[in-house]
Amino acid sequence: MPEKKNRITIAQVAEYAQVSTMTVSRVVNNRGQVSEKMRQLVQHAMDELEYKPNRIARSLVSNKTFKIGVIVPDMSSMYFAAILSSIEHVLWEHDYYMVVSNTGKSERREQDVLDVFEQDQVDGVLIFGSHLDYEQLTSLLGSQRAAVVFNAKVDTKVAGQILLDQRGAIETAVHHLISKGRTNLGYAGVDRRTYAMREREQAFRHAISQLGVDGWIMDSDKHNIDSELEKFLSDYPATNGIICFNDELAADVLLTLSRLGKHIPDDIAVVGFDDIQLAQWVSPRLTTFRLKKSVSELGELAAHMLLERIEGNNDHSPVILDHELVIRESTPQ
Repeated sequence: MPEKKNRITIAQVAEYAQVSTMTVSRVVNNRGQVSEKMRQLVQHAMDELEYKPNRIARSLVSNKTFKIGVIVPDMSSMYFAAILSSIEHVLWEHDYYMVVSNTGKSERREQDVLDVFEQDQVDGVLIFGSHLDYEQLTSLLGSQRAAVVFNAKVDTKVAGQILLDQRGAIETAVHHLISKGRTNLGYAGVDRRTYAMREREQAFRHAISQLGVDGWIMDSDKHNIDSELEKFLSDYPATNGIICFNDELAADVLLTLSRLGKHIPDDIAVVGFDDIQLAQWVSPRLTTFRLKKSVSELGELAAHMLLERIEGNNDHSPVILDHELVIRESTPQ
């Protein structure tokens, strides 16, 4: 059995760097005045000696737990998996670790998880795809130390906010389909409880009304997409373009249309949302929206915003992310 290595102490780091233990302590706990040159010297010593700060001791000194709570509605989603990976990378670099909870799209569970995070005194909370309304989310996050939400409405005094221009994106999709001669459009959504779903559906209704084309809403569930899409096309047989809430739903739509004998994009054009890797794996490859930041960059942005708020840098202005339409073979070229 390999011999267990003795834990390196602050005193050993100080001796190696030829500085005082107080200086090392200030660097470790990010407290007090230390020059950048001295900070780098101490950091180099810690790296060389493979020094790992005692998390319990650091918590006592800094009044932090170095835990971040992250809430997602569906951990099986490729989209959220990519976001979580990038968040963890940033947090790990800053000596934080994350506790992830999958709400299964349940409001009750989301509320319970936030209560648990408060009791555990996590240093901050990141929420993606919240199913809580403005009042609920603002109230629950008001008792957290720091918080950032993505695609949800909240009082920006209690949480940082990252939003996508939902209306602009959907209007771009509708314009694109109309430019290709598609004037009988469907919108396939999944869950009206989320801010993103409500905003995209409203944007679709607004766009078709403004542009004078026919359009219909398909209530869909990824578990029953076959039967729901078949019924939708039976009710609205003139449909020649479908905009989907996200790429995973769009991929299911492509498969079902193929099974129904529809040719894509000749019979029906399909547009997704998010530009996850799946968008290029399906056939035909999916026309979709992507942030001008990648999904990984979105996770990094959210993590950095939260770390800033933990340190007391609270910018109350929401961050609005730009998008672009990536045109592939699921819509006419």
